[in-house]
Amino acid sequence: MQFCRKCGVSVNGSKKCCPLCQRKLIGTPEPTAERYPRIPAPRFTRYFVFKIITFAAVTISVISYAINLIVTPDFKWSIIIGLASLCLWAASSVAIWYRRKIIKNIMWELILITPMCIAWDLNTGWHRWSLDFVFPCLCAAAITASMIIVAVMKYRPQEYVIYLFVEVVCGIIPFILVLTNVTTIALPSVICSAISVLSLVSMFLFIGKNTGNEVKRKFHL
Repeated sequence: MQFCRKCGVSVNGSKKCCPLCQRKLIGTPEPTAERYPRIPAPRFTRYFVFKIITFAAVTISVISYAINLIVTPDFKWSIIIGLASLCLWAASSVAIWYRRKIIKNIMWELILITPMCIAWDLNTGWHRWSLDFVFPCLCAAAITASMIIVAVMKYRPQEYVIYLFVEVVCGIIPFILVLTNVTTIALPSVICSAISVLSLVSMFLFIGKNTGNEVKRKFHL
């Protein structure tokens, strides 16, 4: 084993100089000695899981289209399945990509799922279920889940403030839609907006300085 006289440390492996002071080492090099602990590679990386989800979505779309052409060529139901697979693929991809940042994951799922539901509603006759029920319920669920996770996991304000702020702002939009008569059922939107306002007030009361600083930093104000 090699040794540094100045630092008084032993150095495994085969080194010419001390990694601390860069002076010449004494002793016998041991190239086969373990210098770092062995860390097993993860069995499934997020890229591998992403490839599996992509392959599954493409497979479902292709098989459904082939069956559609053979069984009922006059009714293109496979398009609906293909679009549903695309939506599930997008939501799953976001969940995998931000799996270590739960609050950020929730925010992006809210931003992604809402327009997809509105697009579905528009293409199926525009019954406004996406704005009457889905959007306010998603916002309320996202805000509530984020607040619970923050309390349980004891996150620092810098780790969640901006994402929670975006969710709260989204949660106020349903009330604006009620005031402008865009939505026909007010109860879900009113409940969602009440949760959003209370969450916004609590953010500025208890972590006001952090909230203001993070908003300014993220939006370059």
